[in-house]
Amino acid sequence: YASASPKFAEFSAIFSDWLDAFIVRLFDWDLGRFFFFLFGLGLIWAVLWSSKFQDKFYAKEAQLHFPMSRKRDGLRNPFHSTLALKSEYRMGLVSLVLLNALLFLVNAIDMRFVWLDYGNFSAPELKQFVHTGTSMLILAILMAMGVLLYFFRKNLNFFPNNTFLKQLSYAWIIQNAVLALSVGIRNFHYVHHYGLTYKRIGVFVFIGLVFYGLWTFFMKINTRKTAYYLLFKNSWAVYFALLAMTVFNWDTLITKYNIHANTVHGIGVSYLVHNLSPANVGILEKYSDKLSEYDASAEISIKRKRERLDSKLHKMDWRSWNWAQARLRNNGGLKIEN
Repeated sequence: YASASPKFAEFSAIFSDWLDAFIVRLFDWDLGRFFFFLFGLGLIWAVLWSSKFQDKFYAKEAQLHFPMSRKRDGLRNPFHSTLALKSEYRMGLVSLVLLNALLFLVNAIDMRFVWLDYGNFSAPELKQFVHTGTSMLILAILMAMGVLLYFFRKNLNFFPNNTFLKQLSYAWIIQNAVLALSVGIRNFHYVHHYGLTYKRIGVFVFIGLVFYGLWTFFMKINTRKTAYYLLFKNSWAVYFALLAMTVFNWDTLITKYNIHANTVHGIGVSYLVHNLSPANVGILEKYSDKLSEYDASAEISIKRKRERLDSKLHKMDWRSWNWAQARLRNNGGLKIEN
């Protein structure tokens, strides 16, 4: 709403400032710490307090299974049932032939202009190139999910002559994988020109999840699995991907890569200084001379970042200790006394 209406955004900012001032007076906290406290309180509540819906969810999940079983419709006229299944089979053939042809055209254009000759794009062009490609990929995957789930939801899985329909489905899954690879190449060009950012890393992670999701779709059709199989496998994949992403100190890795990568359009100093956490301040200070070649105000900006970090850490005591800050202190990254 704030993005769509400037007036709403203005009132929203006023309310946010009032709420922030109120919380500071009440708890001597900032607004971010207050909501972080509420979030942690919600997690603790979810772990310790048993919900009345818990047993119902367990009972419902116990009824779900991976293998798909054939269900009879119970119609009095089996001939009518067979005709309906054949009609749905023909509809599936026509749909997947047309969709494969459409996606083949998209992939052929990508191979020509993205894989083989992407040219020299400006920053806005590359940005639109990646973002549009990612949006199209999401739409294509949702279409693939919807169409394939519809045609392979029931007895069409057990139709004796459905081999060609399955082959068309496999072809569409492969073409979606090619589309995902094209988006990955676009994102690679973006990184090659302008360096790493959180969103560009997120695109790579998303593409990896897309490949896994397409593989589970292939297994669902090939081995006659249920939609619960897809939900179960892909939910765990997303969970483990998010868990794995927390292992790395991305601010440090992004800073080191962007400084040493020799990207086409140089180093985005403003992003490294203003958009990343203070964890990279030691690296910025080490290469301040190099950064000053791309931004004359880099040294002053890094110095201010150091001052903000030191001021913040001087106000902290042992209750705010964490391993990342301890490493900064031990490595000489902070100019404060323990």
